[in-house]
Amino acid sequence: MHRLIKKLVIPLMIFNLSCAKNVETKKFEEGPIDFKPTTNDVQLDREKIASKTASDIFLRPAGSYYLQSSDEILEFAETLLDLATFEKNETKRNAFFSFSEKTRTAYYANSNNYSKFNEGNTPYLELALGLSYDSAPDANLKNMIFEGMDQEASKLAKSLSTLKLDLVPQKTLPNVALTIQAFEKFLLEIPQVLKQGEVEAEVVAKIESTLKEQYVPLLVKVEKQLSTLEIKKPVATNIEIVENAVKGFSLLPPSFTQPILAKILPIKNLGTKISTTKSADDLFDVFFDLWNNPLVNREDFKKSNEALYEFFNSMSVEQVSWLQDYNLSLIKKNKTLEDASWWSKALSYGDTVLPSGDKLMRMFSKRTVDPYVLTSKMWYAKRMIRKMGVEKIVNDLQGSLNQALLIELDGTLRGSSQVLVSTISEEILRSVGDAFLDVKNNLQNILRTEGASALKKMMFVEKPQFVAIEDARVALMLNKKRNLVTEINRNKGKINVPADVTLSGSKTLGLALSLQAKRLKKIDADGLIPKNSVRYYEEVFTPVNKMMAIVGYKYMESTKPRFPGLFRQINGRAGSHEMDIFKYDLETDYFSIPERILIHHDFTVDVEGTRNLGQMASVEGNAEVARGAANMMFYFRDWIENGYDEAMGKEQYQETKVFPKPDFFALSLGLGSVPLRNLTREGLIGYTLAGKKRESTSFNTPQDNTTESCPPPESGDPVTVAALTSVSPGGQGDFVKTADVARFILAADTFIDSVEGVTNSSAGPLQLTENGIRTNIKAIRCGRESLKGLMMGLGNFLVSKMQLPDGGFVHEYSLEQRKAVPDITMKIVATGGSTVNRYLEDQILAIQALRKVYDRWKGQAYANLAVDAYHFMNKNLFDVNLGFYKSTEKTVIDSKIDLRLMSMTLESLKMLEPIVPKDDRDQLQFLEETWSQKLQDFISLVQ
Repeated sequence: MHRLIKKLVIPLMIFNLSCAKNVETKKFEEGPIDFKPTTNDVQLDREKIASKTASDIFLRPAGSYYLQSSDEILEFAETLLDLATFEKNETKRNAFFSFSEKTRTAYYANSNNYSKFNEGNTPYLELALGLSYDSAPDANLKNMIFEGMDQEASKLAKSLSTLKLDLVPQKTLPNVALTIQAFEKFLLEIPQVLKQGEVEAEVVAKIESTLKEQYVPLLVKVEKQLSTLEIKKPVATNIEIVENAVKGFSLLPPSFTQPILAKILPIKNLGTKISTTKSADDLFDVFFDLWNNPLVNREDFKKSNEALYEFFNSMSVEQVSWLQDYNLSLIKKNKTLEDASWWSKALSYGDTVLPSGDKLMRMFSKRTVDPYVLTSKMWYAKRMIRKMGVEKIVNDLQGSLNQALLIELDGTLRGSSQVLVSTISEEILRSVGDAFLDVKNNLQNILRTEGASALKKMMFVEKPQFVAIEDARVALMLNKKRNLVTEINRNKGKINVPADVTLSGSKTLGLALSLQAKRLKKIDADGLIPKNSVRYYEEVFTPVNKMMAIVGYKYMESTKPRFPGLFRQINGRAGSHEMDIFKYDLETDYFSIPERILIHHDFTVDVEGTRNLGQMASVEGNAEVARGAANMMFYFRDWIENGYDEAMGKEQYQETKVFPKPDFFALSLGLGSVPLRNLTREGLIGYTLAGKKRESTSFNTPQDNTTESCPPPESGDPVTVAALTSVSPGGQGDFVKTADVARFILAADTFIDSVEGVTNSSAGPLQLTENGIRTNIKAIRCGRESLKGLMMGLGNFLVSKMQLPDGGFVHEYSLEQRKAVPDITMKIVATGGSTVNRYLEDQILAIQALRKVYDRWKGQAYANLAVDAYHFMNKNLFDVNLGFYKSTEKTVIDSKIDLRLMSMTLESLKMLEPIVPKDDRDQLQFLEETWSQKLQDFISLVQ
């Protein structure tokens, strides 16, 4: 079932960030920021922090929301998984993972929180029913189920190419019927040749039946007809037998029958002429045709007509030609040889009228053609014909022509034997191909009855429905019994959503994929679910269907999408509302999963309703889709074995893999590439170190598919600072957000990890070559290095534009105003203090992002500036009464700790610990251990 996403285009961006290593040079450090630790930590009240209990800082009244949206719930569950991976203490590790699972279970326990699919509307099953995944430049990709057919056809063609018809030469006069018998024997031997070529027994049996029922009877009939050919029969009779036999080759092409008819046509014409011969004059004219016909053996002519043979053989070609012309003129004039008018013919022979008298006689003696001598010979020959008898001579001539007919017919049949072999081979391939095509055309019905039944046994035994698309409005709370429960937060977004529609978004979908990918990794590592269980299959099958629904797919035989996918045109050319990954213009069309999108329960988009939401492509949404797809890529790397290969990867239907891992890797790669390719358009802003703005296209490098090496960077001022803004139908936004930039850095880092070793993948789209170079592999390899450059550019923007001297990161930066802007959502006191309100989430995401940039580039500046952000948190965001950080700088006090921010802060501290200065490490470890313990305590309070 390979070719799920055969020839999939991998539209990776290749950025011109070759100057990236300049960041670590002294020249860069001479800029306005001193890349050394610029702040010092403050000592927190450890006693107050330690005195806070889990009930004090976490528990809220029953029914109040802990987490406000699906995004918060999914991110919290994923962060807990990350903490379980980081944590060395086994008790805490188990607690974090257990609570992550409990949170996720609570989300999916409420059927109102998501749309569903079953075996009747499974995107993957739709593909297996004969639909084609729409993700390659060459349309109408083959369905996975057809691979077995393609392989069988290949083996069949290879076996047929070895067929050869060897005919033993006949020593005596040919027996054409024996040649046809050799053809029959050859046809009956074909099945044995195919069996030796390991062609499927059912295919061989079908071919053998066709040969015996169609072709062999045809040859038997022809053989019977040709066995009636006789030398003594009139030529016309034998010709008629041959022509009727040729009509019997009705299943063979003109390339086989036309040479036969062409060869016998001259014999047929001679036979017709002979059959109408009544006089010596007519017969004498026939002799000229026989003498000049290459089909007639002159030796055979000599045996039956030696006197006439000697007559013609004694003359030159020129003399024979002259006599033929003269005899024909006599026949037309109905005159005999004795007619004295022959002299008029003689006198007018040649280019000019001949002179008379002695001069004429002297010329006759010198010319090759002597009319007197030749006409005398003709007179003698005709007398001899009359003496021998016209009828006897005609019978002898008929025998000579029949011999020529047999020889020519047998020779032509033998010469066309390879045409017969090729025709039979082509017909076999065509008939088998037609059978395969019938299977393909009827595949939908076949798989609905057989494939769907098999899939149902694999997947839908325990549960009739699976999760399709998550609703973005879900809120999490504790009930009175301290059980985690969820409900739709109707106030979230304040959108009137119909009952049969799900309100989702790019960030929600990306986070759901990322969480599931990490869960699969954890399930494999710890053996939490048996690999061959229905439950394990469900865990894998759900995200695969989600990715296919996101990207979209269509019927093989139609350009009309079955499901057009969730990517929408945000801006670009008018009328291109649905993404066609084959055709959309990279320069003008910006496609993305909108920040808010309405989806029917059959996976289709509510186009009008979504458009009315003021659709926007958010940076964080694009980032999370790319990161979620990259995490799925990490799981489906086909060159590295995991739990998937042990059972699900081995499942077969009709000897074809049902769930091909390479194709799922390519599916994930195709999904992740869409938000990444948007970076080459107006969503990405580049700056030089001097602050000069560059167009987004400057991040591209020239395409070069002639060498393995990556194309050289463009010339001009190096771009070392990059920013991202949201895109709407109205164009590019003005504000750059710290959290957005940080999330894209984290997404790029995940993508880089996921394609490590991609040259070992067997995914079909990655095998495409041009000039001997695997172009998509090269694009990924070069794009991977460019993504590292992008991470540096985005990191540079964070620290140079959005981080203030005290280490704190602003929430937003205006590209138009070229400065950080006040938080317009807060009422800022006019007197005293900064008008900029900074957020805890921005700081912790920036710390994580800078740590990843540091890991990729080893520039100590990034590590030091991440530590500065940590110092800022301790100085400006720490709430002594809460024992934790406030959510924003201007907040007076948070009544309770936010679970999501708490877990994300712990993750940031764990990432920061190895690079924090030794003097600060003790307090950081205290905070980390204390708060992780309180989180564990809270987990123990929840049922």
